[in-house]
Amino acid sequence: MRRLVYIENEGALFRGFARAYPTEVYHHRAGRWAPYTGSTPKPFEWGDEISEAEAHRAIEARAKRLSAA
Repeated sequence: MRRLVYIENEGALFRGFARAYPTEVYHHRAGRWAPYTGSTPKPFEWGDEISEAEAHRAIEARAKRLSAA
């Protein structure tokens, strides 16, 4: 089984099987992953790979900010 890669780019969270080919983007207001329909492959310097735990922490932190607003 292939491992998902989590990517942060300009405050948005993505995941896929390679940093250059994100397949999903996280929609914070909807609280779910959705298909990524942007262009791929992404340039080499696009985004930063983060751990799954870091992605979950970012999702939880954003959810708290949205619920407080």
